[in-house]
Amino acid sequence: MACLFPVVWWLCGLQKKTGISTAAEATAGESRISIAENLKRAWRTWDYKALLIGFSTCGFHMVIIQTHLVPQMESLGIPGATAAMIYTGFGITSILGSILCGVLCLRFPLRTVLGTLYALRVVTVGVFIFLVPQTTIWLALFALLLGMTGDATVTPTSQIISNRFGAASMAFLFGLTFVCHQTGGFISSWLGGILYTQTGSYDMIWLADIILCAIAAAASYSIRK
Repeated sequence: MACLFPVVWWLCGLQKKTGISTAAEATAGESRISIAENLKRAWRTWDYKALLIGFSTCGFHMVIIQTHLVPQMESLGIPGATAAMIYTGFGITSILGSILCGVLCLRFPLRTVLGTLYALRVVTVGVFIFLVPQTTIWLALFALLLGMTGDATVTPTSQIISNRFGAASMAFLFGLTFVCHQTGGFISSWLGGILYTQTGSYDMIWLADIILCAIAAAASYSIRK
């Protein structure tokens, strides 16, 4: 990431020398908007608040997987090497899910795609944590299905922000949603460890995830466009 900063500075300098327009400058009649104005304009709308709710929940959900899924499998007696292979499958299906989501976003309303992704997380977690045996095969299938919705929420979230507030505001407003994403991730990583220490099980943190994903789904479906 640090290596990208010199590249950014170089590109900005190149733009000034060549006269290439930025996305904001290319938008007819669109003036530069301050951070305060961006915040005020976005916070007045329910759409942006719904996206903040959804993406903070996304961070909560994803970091449970990234931090606690392998330890959970090991606590169930699954060898570490097998757990690592299952987690690799999660990473692969995350790529496939993101590609598929991009296709779906071209064919269906963005709010429908986003809300359905959160709803699928509710179903997936509920079934595989509370209704089926937590064996190697079932947990492998669970991880693969989790991957299909894992990173897929980024596409509709970022596109809704771009459509709703314009290219000039995209970087700041999506950056702010990502701050909420990482905040949700911190909470789930920390809270999951506490709940496991106190109860000896990861069921409570997954139950919290189900509730939050249901709220995120409802909020996403309510977005106007």
